[in-house]
Amino acid sequence: MKNLSIKNLLWSNLTIKSCSFIVGFGLWSFLSQSQRCSISCLAPICIIHKNTQNISCPPYAEVTLAGQRSHLSKLDLSSVAIHIDAHKLQEGKNITIIAEKDLLLPSYINMLDCNPRIVELIVEPSKGT
Repeated sequence: MKNLSIKNLLWSNLTIKSCSFIVGFGLWSFLSQSQRCSISCLAPICIIHKNTQNISCPPYAEVTLAGQRSHLSKLDLSSVAIHIDAHKLQEGKNITIIAEKDLLLPSYINMLDCNPRIVELIVEPSKGT
């Protein structure tokens, strides 16, 4: 039977590999969570405060969002939508630029891009008026 000293046990190959793995995994986990990344999704275009007008517009826009990986992983992409206020629209053809404020995102997530950025909305009065 071999006599193992504490020095030999601490400097054994398995102990060094185990400690290296734990330190490496901890460092990777810490750095990857604070890394900024981006994600793209299709966001529906929703018209709010719509009275009796008929408003035609594209149904979706592709939105690219940026933020820390931990924040983006917690974001429910099915709840991302573009909100356009119908009170600000005139009858006829309207041109609207989609901005970050139209997405109602948390302050720590930013909109990088939107395709199409400029949306054409056509407002027609309802047939009953």
